[in-house]
Amino acid sequence: MRFIKEFKQKIQNINMIKLEIGTCIIFILIDFVIIGRHLIKTKPINFNISIFDILCLPMGGGILGTISLSFPIIPIFAFIVIRLLDFEINDVYLIRLKSRKKIWNSRIKFIVALSFIYSLIVVFGGYTISGILLKDFKNGWNLENSIIYNCINNVEIWGKVSHMILTYKMLPVIFISFFLGTCAIGVFISMLKIKLKNIYVYLILSIMLFLDATQSEFSIIISQMTIVLKNWINPNTILVNYIYLFFMIFICYFVGKEIILDQDFINKKLEEEIYE
Repeated sequence: MRFIKEFKQKIQNINMIKLEIGTCIIFILIDFVIIGRHLIKTKPINFNISIFDILCLPMGGGILGTISLSFPIIPIFAFIVIRLLDFEINDVYLIRLKSRKKIWNSRIKFIVALSFIYSLIVVFGGYTISGILLKDFKNGWNLENSIIYNCINNVEIWGKVSHMILTYKMLPVIFISFFLGTCAIGVFISMLKIKLKNIYVYLILSIMLFLDATQSEFSIIISQMTIVLKNWINPNTILVNYIYLFFMIFICYFVGKEIILDQDFINKKLEEEIYE
């Protein structure tokens, strides 16, 4: 029963900013169209470009590349998370849940659900747009005139990679990487918002994304969310990234829980009402 009430409250919160969310999603999809058209127009001569080249180029780039993640994908996700979490930081909501631990767990469950929905929209929306722009949903990565084949240019390595770059294997791998990354970002934001104002949360995220996008050897989150050529050559690196993102989620979760249990964010009068 409590779960249903919480779910209804989340839906009400989403309805409050549905126009903002809708505008953000449309902006992302338009950006995908622009990126896709540019990649098709500038494709290497004599090379075949297929749907996954637009989604995630082997050497980096594409709809789910570093630049696109840095802006607009992650900033828009952060904006949506912050706006929705703002609705939960009010006295009425705190009284309803009656427990700081429940407050925190409710936020994390919300972050996971939101990340899953956002990942579906971005990954499969990007896949669909790529196919529509090419007018072809076939995966051409296994062809000898594909970009990835010519990037590898090694028969022995290609033999190890070719069985990995199949659509039914690639899409889940890409989706899980993106989903875990957005979960980690969402939990990180929720942890920061316990103590910091929104302006400082945005500032920290901006610095983090800037460093991720500009420093090739330094990455907190973006490199772990993207799948590039070295990952297809060595699939163990994908698993390492998954473990890293899981670790980041759990660290932020437990740190946030400890902070919120010690945080005096409910005034004394409300504390008395909550524990009556």
